Amino acid sequence: MKVFIDQQPLVESHPSVAWVVANGLGVALHLSGSLQGADHELNNALRACETLSAQGYTHDAYTDLAGCLNDLAVNESLMMLDETSSQPVKRMKRARYMAERAYRPNLLVLHSLDSNLALLQAQSSLQEAKLLAEKNVKATSSYSAHKDIADNEMRFLHAKNLAMLADWRHRTGAVDEGLETAERARAMLEEEESSHVLEAARTLNLLGNLFWTSACVKRKVGAAKAAEDLEVRADKTYERCLALMCSAGFRRNHPDFLSVWTNSLVVKRWTRGFQEIEKERLNGLQSIRKRQKSHNQRDPWTSKIHDGLLKIGKDSTQLHESWKTLIHIPPFRVGFGLFDVVNSLEVNK
Repeated sequence: MKVFIDQQPLVESHPSVAWVVANGLGVALHLSGSLQGADHELNNALRACETLSAQGYTHDAYTDLAGCLNDLAVNESLMMLDETSSQPVKRMKRARYMAERAYRPNLLVLHSLDSNLALLQAQSSLQEAKLLAEKNVKATSSYSAHKDIADNEMRFLHAKNLAMLADWRHRTGAVDEGLETAERARAMLEEEESSHVLEAARTLNLLGNLFWTSACVKRKVGAAKAAEDLEVRADKTYERCLALMCSAGFRRNHPDFLSVWTNSLVVKRWTRGFQEIEKERLNGLQSIRKRQKSHNQRDPWTSKIHDGLLKIGKDSTQLHESWKTLIHIPPFRVGFGLFDVVNSLEVNK
């Protein structure tokens, strides 16, 4: 983040880089969980990029303008987790329209936008989101068997699309079909990890939630052995997710780390007992208090995590309903417009 803050004085003298600096700062704030600050910078980035576009200075694949629209839409959707708004979907559809009709379309950008659009659609209609996910899985399936290093992001995107489809199949009643799809996604994610750590972590978190919810369903119908297997898978998935973020240097009070940690405590609460996890639960609440001291406003992620940790206690809900405590953060992809600019600079060195 400091890199982009240091470059802000250059913006007035070099208008052509204004959107890069604002977008970079906005993405950094978004990834740190500071959604309000990110919203301000990402709006600045979009205005600067639209000004350049009106003058004829736009990327051949529209990765700059489409990227700005994508990042703003994603940030807005997380700011409105408990609200219904059509604005993020409109922005994402506009970005998709431009990227598809660009002079030189970028397939990774197009498929990333499709994936994000499905995630946005899920906030209003799981059935429509499931149809979009099925289409996205089919569109990226040709990359699932390739081992060309250049296609690793496409393979990860295919694995993520599978994970999303598994989740929505499960949540719309096709439990066994969802589990079969989830296992395919898990197997791919064992091999493919995105260069975007948060996107990979959120995808693993999604799978962990699905396995635990399925375990609760199996317990409810008396399938104890199947439930135990799913509980183990959920626990291992959360642990791998936390290890991924730790190795990338994420702090324990980062909202995504706290979210996955809280979900892992839900599993431990029922498989290992309340006393064993109570100290960890209190540490989680202390981390949230530290985080709030460094932010002027309680962001939606932190509020959900705080409430989730409070529910994990002696008087928490029954085992069959414990999945309601789980925290879900959509595995959106952000920053691809900015990264494309950085990559092009590296190539031209």
